[in-house]
Amino acid sequence: MLTKSQLDHYLTTLDITPSDIQKNGASMTTLSRLQLMHLCRYPFQSLSTVLHETVDIDPAAIYQKLVIERRGGYCYEQNELLRQALVALGFEAVTLTGYIVHENNPATPKARTHTLLKVMVDGVAYLVDVGFGGQVPTAPLKLEFDTIQTTPHGEYWLTAFGDQWVLSVQIKGQWQMLYAFDLTPADQPLLEMGNWFVSTHPSSPFRTRLMVSRIEPQGVRHSLLNTRYRRHQIGQPSQSYDIGTVDELFELLTRTFGINTTHIDDQKMVLAQFLEHHAI
Repeated sequence: MLTKSQLDHYLTTLDITPSDIQKNGASMTTLSRLQLMHLCRYPFQSLSTVLHETVDIDPAAIYQKLVIERRGGYCYEQNELLRQALVALGFEAVTLTGYIVHENNPATPKARTHTLLKVMVDGVAYLVDVGFGGQVPTAPLKLEFDTIQTTPHGEYWLTAFGDQWVLSVQIKGQWQMLYAFDLTPADQPLLEMGNWFVSTHPSSPFRTRLMVSRIEPQGVRHSLLNTRYRRHQIGQPSQSYDIGTVDELFELLTRTFGINTTHIDDQKMVLAQFLEHHAI
């Protein structure tokens, strides 16, 4: 759990005041605002793993990297930071694990390399996730099957597949499965193992694909996959372009995604080679 000073500073970065917390408490209002503002403030990124950096999921290391150094992170970091804050605010929140669903086929499970949260509010269970990247849900989703749920950034749907829950998002009128999970709380050894695989195994896509995303409140999603940047906004035509130089990459990371890049200034040559290799 975060210390009081850590929690206060984290909430300040989200433009949430002590009076907001005192007024609303551990409520759906607080949870919804925390989730959305966290996604606006703390970008998802695989930059660390592409550069073969060690990803430490100790709570103190996560707080230092995301909140103090403003470097962003992925699910094992993002959802743990939010969970720590939620527990400090009086919520019941536990970490779950899941596997990514490819080609809308949950019958071919992969390693359980994604984390998410189950959060209780007034006796009702919700899925909360701030670590999935581009298609992350931006509001709590009630854990119930076959109900379309609307968020500020799109519609989601939970269905059953055996003993698994499957989360889908609607994209251009079609439902796309994102990941499957169950409701078994994850212990620390399982999380350490998953984080180790994602951040170090040669077959992990996080080692070979540069993925960055950030949300803005008014239905806006920013995403970067290798060299292709995209901006999506509900009700508006999508925009995209390719980045060709490492200087363009650093400007995009800083200006659009809000990532502090000072710690990787000495990695420009490595990233330039990465961009050249992945040029479209």
